[in-house]
Amino acid sequence: MPKRKRRSKALQLMRVMRDKLDESRFFLNHLREVNQKGIGGYQGAFLYYLSAYLSSSCAIRELVSKLNGGGWFRSWKNDLPADDQELLESMKNQRDKENHPLSRKAKRIDVKMKPRPAESIPGLEVFGPPALFYGQIHLEAEVAPWRPIVYTPEYFFELSDRPAEVVQTCESYLKLLRELVDKFETDHPE
Repeated sequence: MPKRKRRSKALQLMRVMRDKLDESRFFLNHLREVNQKGIGGYQGAFLYYLSAYLSSSCAIRELVSKLNGGGWFRSWKNDLPADDQELLESMKNQRDKENHPLSRKAKRIDVKMKPRPAESIPGLEVFGPPALFYGQIHLEAEVAPWRPIVYTPEYFFELSDRPAEVVQTCESYLKLLRELVDKFETDHPE
């Protein structure tokens, strides 16, 4: 391929990757927001934003890994520390699980319930005597006298046979992808 066409293709690819980084950041911000609210009615929204995040973030990896037979990507990946290589593969596998939900290996995420003081949840107000909120608000005197406690979901991936908190893992993955795009731009100047 002539040098000019390669440059043009690299420039287009960089624009698309930057757009996908912005898109991934957008969905990660929504994941954080829904995660902070953390009450029952938001679980569907969390999963929808997670699916969108996985699609946009993994698109970056796919774009680069197919360029010129994947040589540049393999070289970049092989230079990463083992933990980052594992994160890269684990997030690809997580996206594959998302794309193939009927597969036997398609356990998406685990949800564990965590007690939190009701006042720690933005926008949640409890009036009058405590009532059951989705059956999960309790008064626990040992935490604080007459203080409502809400059990909120925490989301975990199964990455390399160990649980990893979803939002933190997505943040780490986005940081790694930013490094990928920056390195690609450095190695492919205009």
